[in-house]
Amino acid sequence: MATTRTTRNRRLVSGVAASFGAVGAGSVASLIVAPVMFHHLGPALFGLWVAVTALTSVALFADLGMGNSLLTRLAAHRAAPSGVRDATGAVAAAYLTLAGTGAVLLAGVMTVGVAVPVGPLFGVTDARLGAQAATVLVVCFGAFAVNLPLSLITKIQLAMQDTARSAGWSAATAAWTVLVVGGAAAAGAGPLTLIACASTAAPVGNLANTVHYFTRVRPDLRPARWVLEPGAAGGLLRLSVRYFALSLLTSTAASIDGYLVARWLGPVAAAHYGVTVRMFILLNLVVTVVNTPLWPANADALARGDLPWVRRTTRRMCLLGAGLVGAAAAVLVAASEPLLAAWIRSPDFHGLPTGVVALLALWPALLAAVSPMFMVQNSVGLLRPQLAGWGAYLLLSLPAKALLVRDLGLAGVPLGSAAVFAVTVLPACAAGYRAVVARKPGHRRRTAGPAPGPAYAPAPTGPGQPARERTCS
Repeated sequence: MATTRTTRNRRLVSGVAASFGAVGAGSVASLIVAPVMFHHLGPALFGLWVAVTALTSVALFADLGMGNSLLTRLAAHRAAPSGVRDATGAVAAAYLTLAGTGAVLLAGVMTVGVAVPVGPLFGVTDARLGAQAATVLVVCFGAFAVNLPLSLITKIQLAMQDTARSAGWSAATAAWTVLVVGGAAAAGAGPLTLIACASTAAPVGNLANTVHYFTRVRPDLRPARWVLEPGAAGGLLRLSVRYFALSLLTSTAASIDGYLVARWLGPVAAAHYGVTVRMFILLNLVVTVVNTPLWPANADALARGDLPWVRRTTRRMCLLGAGLVGAAAAVLVAASEPLLAAWIRSPDFHGLPTGVVALLALWPALLAAVSPMFMVQNSVGLLRPQLAGWGAYLLLSLPAKALLVRDLGLAGVPLGSAAVFAVTVLPACAAGYRAVVARKPGHRRRTAGPAPGPAYAPAPTGPGQPARERTCS
């Protein structure tokens, strides 16, 4: 047990460190590629490309939660005696499902590109740019559709607690993007070729990672038969639907405030609010990077009945995350005025009152405090508490913010968010966490697959089964 804990701790620490490195590499790549693309595409075509890639970000929902569903299944199977046998069926089902989804998406985009004038959809009035709009749409969404199944490799590596390897490939893909875009620009390639190079870098990197991992690192995970088994596919789909619903809830909760400010206080207030909120986005990314490796680590510990490790690690990560993110948020609040002035450099921009900025800083601190408990629930497929908590948050936060905005102005929006979070998401998170750690080692949940899963297996199913589903943050 001690050796297993040491190995788990080492993988957790190395995974967090490597993830930070991958995020840094991606950020540097973006800083290098963006000006190159702007210079060679020109403002109009660059703006069109940015608009289309923004739509592909929205289309991430086309994954339908399958990646997170596969992550949870594989993480639980990892410590089971029949883990590899069960894992290969889940891997095949996930790849085939997303390959079919990608094919449908690609066919739909190509149909739109041929049959619909794409330019007006993006506000393009220039005839020449309008003619290029369809090509940009098909190239960007085509690369996205191809990458849909290929991106599963990152979830597989995370489930296998191979986060450092995954982060290394992400950094390599970022470097490849810089090389291919920079090389094409230096060679005098046309603007559409540059867009193709930038769009296909991620699929190429994921393809190389996939081939290497399944042939050299974990050939035992490569399915012997690429057949869609109804049992494996059905279990993944039922779980992925819950992840999809949860993604909709959390993304709506995270993004709706800007619209509400514009609706209640006007677009000028929304502009100042939106700029200030962006200052804290990096802290939300830090919360994700630090806590995501806990997901498979918890699954491994729970499958082995090591509840003391789960409780101790969760407690430490909650305190550490809240402390670090809270301290960083406090620094940003104190330095917000000069930071924003140096960043925006516009006489039309004025910072928000310090009290409002401080309230905005509460959000990443709250997420940092509860995310480790959500990761425990993720590891066993317990989704119902989060769905209930975030659903109640959306239902109650809108009227609460409306009432507070009327009396307090802009401060009412973050104050309403924090107050409703405290009475909806926080209790749901605590209840779900207690439901997991209160189980006795060896307790088995009813599973949806053809073969019984390990202790704490992530297999929520339909009505009539215990309310033991997974949560995700």
